[in-house]
Amino acid sequence: MNAPLLLSLVLLHNCVVGHEVYDWDVLLTATKKSDIIPIGKLNCVDSLDDLMNYTVHIAWEQFKTEFDRHYSDTKEYAERMDAFCRSFLRVREHNKAYEAGQVTFKTGINEFSDWLPKERENICGGHVPVNLSNHSGARFRKIAAPPPKSIDWRTKGAVTPIRKQGSCGSCWAFASAAAVEGHAYIHNDRLEV
Repeated sequence: MNAPLLLSLVLLHNCVVGHEVYDWDVLLTATKKSDIIPIGKLNCVDSLDDLMNYTVHIAWEQFKTEFDRHYSDTKEYAERMDAFCRSFLRVREHNKAYEAGQVTFKTGINEFSDWLPKERENICGGHVPVNLSNHSGARFRKIAAPPPKSIDWRTKGAVTPIRKQGSCGSCWAFASAAAVEGHAYIHNDRLEV
């Protein structure tokens, strides 16, 4: 085991771990702090190895510049950076799964990447389930050939980028507009309605 890792483990034990008991296999095979400390124990950035810590800091500075972020005090700054770090790691992991063919879409950093969970809950709430049992009058025309197993309209240009909706409760309007644009593309080869 190299000396810097051993020193950081000793300091980590004295400063953070205290009297917690860990499985010996975890302690004997650890190669970085995050092997021992779950992300919830410390803030996100403190749980990273040096390279990822550096990467997150560079991304954080770019995020603040690109989205013109300024925070009122050091407490808010720390909370927002922690939220950004978690978002950044979640995006990295998801996109690794995309590259491996395990999921069908990529995610990215956007203006919501420093939002706290309570802020996300406020904007994502209000879902009202629809009872489709009352809609029995649907009619479908028969098709001559069986449809393909799948169609990815994103690769064909029929899907527009996500738009900033704010928190006015108009998500239904944005979804409707995107559906109409996609329909227009499928039938007219252009997104404009």
